Amino acid sequence: MNTRRRNRARGLTLVELLLTIALIAILAKMSLGALSRARKQAKEQTLNIEFWQFANDMRERLTSYYDSQSDYPAWTASELHQRGVFTDKDMEYLRFDKVVFVPFSSSDPDDKYVITEKSGRAGFQKKSITHPQDFPY
Repeated sequence: MNTRRRNRARGLTLVELLLTIALIAILAKMSLGALSRARKQAKEQTLNIEFWQFANDMRERLTSYYDSQSDYPAWTASELHQRGVFTDKDMEYLRFDKVVFVPFSSSDPDDKYVITEKSGRAGFQKKSITHPQDFPY
């Protein structure tokens, strides 16, 4: 009987070990969830601040691409990325849920908005891309 008590006092039981592991897993999950939310919020704020810079960069790239085209179909952002017009960073920005790129073709009216925020507060019309000299900055 003394031997049994001595052995038990030296180590952890399987139940104690499993409870410890479960507690650590719960704490890790809670902290990783908070970290993920904080990262998403920081990225959202950064993209909101940099909207005009990204939009201007994309407008310039689209302008140089469409200047070399006389007639063009409505390319999606993915197709423009494959053609080298949009960079990987542009694509990351366009995946942001508050930004919309609307494909446009040569037959679309010039007042069609092609890069906008979903809130509708900011954006660029097709005219600023296809006729940048006529667009008031």
